[in-house]
Amino acid sequence: MDNLDGLLVIAKKYLGDIDVLSARPWMCQKKHGHALGLLVEIAMDGCISENLLMFRNAVVTEFINSEARIMSRAEGTTHNIECSMCEAERTFWIGKNGVKRLVKAYVAE
Repeated sequence: MDNLDGLLVIAKKYLGDIDVLSARPWMCQKKHGHALGLLVEIAMDGCISENLLMFRNAVVTEFINSEARIMSRAEGTTHNIECSMCEAERTFWIGKNGVKRLVKAYVAE
C-alpha cells in the first residue's frame, strides 16, 4: 500500500460512511515536513468540499500511516492551529464549495 492509499484508509476510518474522494497531508507553514492533519475532499449533500482532519499531534510525513491520530474534523475556517513540533501556527480556510454546501443547507430549511 503506498502512502496515498494509506491516507485514504485513515480518512475513511474516521469519517465512516462519508464518501472520501481524496486525502493529502496538510502541512506546517515552516516547511519542516510536519503534517498537522489531512486535507480531505468529500462528497456530501450533493456537493464536493474540503474538510480538515486535524491530528492530535503533528507528525513527520514519513510516519503518517503509523503515528497519526485524528482528534477532530474542521468543516469551516479554523484559526490558530499550532504545530506541536515547532509551534508555527496556521489557519484552515473554508473553500468556496464548503460555503455553497452550508448555504444550501440553510436554504433547504
